[in-house]
Amino acid sequence: MTIEPRVGGRVYATHRDDGEDTWGRVTVWEPPRRLVYTSTLAQGQDDPSEITVRFTPSGDGCKVRFEHGGWNEGNAPYRGKFSDWPVILDRFAALANKAPT
Repeated sequence: MTIEPRVGGRVYATHRDDGEDTWGRVTVWEPPRRLVYTSTLAQGQDDPSEITVRFTPSGDGCKVRFEHGGWNEGNAPYRGKFSDWPVILDRFAALANKAPT
């Protein structure tokens, strides 16, 4: 997954055999505090949801808060597809907590 670091930047995945798949656009770029982007992953292109990621200093690192919102009448039917976030975020946290090699 790649996030182009600017408002209007693309959020996209690159696949070895299938090119690129755009998932959304950056709407807020406030390093090092906040990132917000639209998301059309696994849902309709006309009514994207919204991903917000906040970074807050904490000790020698930071806390990361992840929110998936922006639900409306047009994208609400897709909401049930996102029940795996706890698993995905647990994997991300495990990777982020590994000591540098």
